[in-house]
Amino acid sequence: MGDGSIDCAWWREVVDRESEGMSLSSLWLRFDAEAASCPAGARRGVLSAIARVTSAVLQPEDWNEPFQPIAVLRGRRSWSPADLDDEEMAILQGVAATLDSSDPAALRARIYDVCWTYGDRRDSELLRCAIDSYMEVPLDSDTWHRDGREECQRGLELVVRRGADGSAQRERFAGQLIGRLREATIDERYFPVQLSSTVRAYGLARKDDRIDLAKLACGMADAARTAHDFDLEQAWEGEAAEWYRRAGRTEEVAHAQVRFARSLACAAAERRLAGGGAALAAATLVERALKVLLLLPRSYRAAQGIEVEIDRLRRELDQDRHLILESMVPIRTDPIDASSLVAHARSQVSRLAPLAALIRLADLHPGASLERARAQAESLAAEHPLSQLFGSEIFSREGQKVASRPSMSPDSRGAASADSIDPAIWHGMVRDHHIHMSLVVDALVVPAIEIITLEHRFPLQWMFDMCQANALIPSGHELSWARGLLHGLNRDFASASAMLVPQLEHLVRVHLKAAGVHTRIVDDLGVETEKGLAALLDDPKIEPILGEDMRFEFRSLFTDQAGPNLRNTIAHGLASDSELLGVAAAYAWWIALKFAVLPFHDTASDLDSSDPGKDE
Repeated sequence: MGDGSIDCAWWREVVDRESEGMSLSSLWLRFDAEAASCPAGARRGVLSAIARVTSAVLQPEDWNEPFQPIAVLRGRRSWSPADLDDEEMAILQGVAATLDSSDPAALRARIYDVCWTYGDRRDSELLRCAIDSYMEVPLDSDTWHRDGREECQRGLELVVRRGADGSAQRERFAGQLIGRLREATIDERYFPVQLSSTVRAYGLARKDDRIDLAKLACGMADAARTAHDFDLEQAWEGEAAEWYRRAGRTEEVAHAQVRFARSLACAAAERRLAGGGAALAAATLVERALKVLLLLPRSYRAAQGIEVEIDRLRRELDQDRHLILESMVPIRTDPIDASSLVAHARSQVSRLAPLAALIRLADLHPGASLERARAQAESLAAEHPLSQLFGSEIFSREGQKVASRPSMSPDSRGAASADSIDPAIWHGMVRDHHIHMSLVVDALVVPAIEIITLEHRFPLQWMFDMCQANALIPSGHELSWARGLLHGLNRDFASASAMLVPQLEHLVRVHLKAAGVHTRIVDDLGVETEKGLAALLDDPKIEPILGEDMRFEFRSLFTDQAGPNLRNTIAHGLASDSELLGVAAAYAWWIALKFAVLPFHDTASDLDSSDPGKDE
């Protein structure tokens, strides 16, 4: 189809005065409807090609595929310019040859850009026309928040890629954007903030302009502060800090950051006067303020008296978090009938020799499965997708925020290993693991212990001999293991966990060393420090030793802050009485028992030949 067979009135009739302010994504529907109503022929082919081109979503940050399909669902997608065949490209090139300034700038830019991107990239005139058209897209708030921001960024991407050949266009583009930024008013809200960010991201401002733009941002922040618009004030203070940083004014950067933090603190104070959820919102704002202030140099904080503000904010944060805990409502469900599981556990360990009973106790349940836990968490996320759109936070009894779960990323499924699981999915797995622990301990472990201790007595020497005969238990640690195991059989899980959790960590360390892994950190003075359990579990060589399932158990139970975090709470004395006597401590004892009896599955009769109930 040649240029002469294309009538520009075909699309100009669709783009009438009423649609001048419409985005391309809205015009696409008009072009598509008009094309559908046309009889087959040249006009229909032109309108259909324009409809397809305008239906694509512009992604300026993706240089290879800047035009994405508007819909992607279950492996299928809508049309994109990458699907253009030779006939459609010829039609678009014919349309491009007939465009002029009477056509909307966004439409011209889209057609020129698609023809250059998916056609002949050696055509510098086509590229120049695309950039010029992007520059003519109106710089106003309404246009910017529809497609204007992406169109501006795409134009800048194109002109930057031209290098020296595009220097004149780059200067004109920069002058246009900076000039518009200087004309901005506070009533335009976030449009000039984002325009300032765009100018900065593409390095369009000269050194002298940077100071002016920083002062402009400070003035805008002052106006927003006067209007009690804290969010807008923070956005402009952030821009001021960045412009001063680009200008090398470090002290002004710090001043802007302090004003940013104070705005957050004022917003928190105002939020506390509101209704439900006020403490949670206020705490989030105070956390952000503290983070900003603590990043300032210590010398600056001391000189400006910032430490006093930091102390005050910390006290406010503590109060907010205690209010959060007080406002939480416990969720209770109907009890689960586990009587059949209890009866099964008791029958499995009854009337057995002592070691055989302990082995059976350790084997009552295979333990958690990484794959099963991940599949369950992913299934729950798929069934209730809205629950994954927002993050969550976990607070300790003292009001300390100990863990934070982000929202789930769209490509989180199908992770190949525990190290690559999406944080939101991992958080669900740890949460479900706690439910798993409760069921195992209450329905299986504790009832079985009652029967075993009713039928047998376990002297310390017998338990020590069993541990000494176990090559998995590090030499010189057998007595600690024996005492810890006996505490658990006496249902003193506080003492058992206090002794066995450190022993389990040492067991991991010893076997990693045997596998050739360096388990120590050496500082600048040559002083060696042992790595903690969390760091040991992060080592990929741990998986062949523990297996992926036991590695998951250790992380969920001992080191993950979203879980019981027993290793750290016990080591630092943070575990309360209820935690040391609770489900997690009992489950940790049961995990230790699994290691203690593991080598004896086939040789239990050898140790059972002497009656542990008789004193030797």
